[in-house]
Amino acid sequence: MYDFQYDYIKVKYGDKGKLFTYTDRLCYEINTEDFYVDISSDIESRFDTSEYPIDHPAITNGFSIGKNKQKKVTGMFKDEA
Repeated sequence: MYDFQYDYIKVKYGDKGKLFTYTDRLCYEINTEDFYVDISSDIESRFDTSEYPIDHPAITNGFSIGKNKQKKVTGMFKDEA
C-alpha cells in the first residue's frame, strides 16, 4: 500500500490524489480528466479490472481494461465504487 501511495499515486497525481478511510477500507479521491485513460498502461501491473461489466464506459470506449489476469490477486487494486 505504501509503494502504491507514494510511488504511483503521488507521482502520477500529486495533490489531486487523496487517500482516505471509509469504514473498513482505504479509498482514493482522484481529480483527473479520465481515470481510465490514466491507468490504461498500468492495468496488468497494478489493477484488478476483471469484474468490470462488458458495457463499462472504459471498455466500450476502446480501453483494454476488461477481463485481465489479475482477478483476486493480492496487491492489485480494484475499483469498487
